[in-house]
Amino acid sequence: MVLLLCQVVSGTMDELFETCTLIQTRTIRNFPIVVYGTEYYKPLREFFAQMITAGTIAEADMKLVIFTDDVKEEWITFKNIYAKTLIKAYQAVTLVI
Repeated sequence: MVLLLCQVVSGTMDELFETCTLIQTRTIRNFPIVVYGTEYYKPLREFFAQMITAGTIAEADMKLVIFTDDVKEEWITFKNIYAKTLIKAYQAVTLVI
């Protein structure tokens, strides 16, 4: 699973904050949250920095969100994450069989 935020999608802030909260509380497993459009979402990144300074979120929480303009770079990241997941799942199934 991946959450991808783009400028043209409605409800993105609600989805972003809800997903971050669910990951932080371990209600759902950690997965990449990609915010595409660094210039457009610059105020959001600055807001996160203010929250870190104020102590309302931890600096580690910023690792939950990837801000990028490079689709190829993120595709490689996703492939690496899911390749590891698939290998573990395959190994688990192989052991059961």
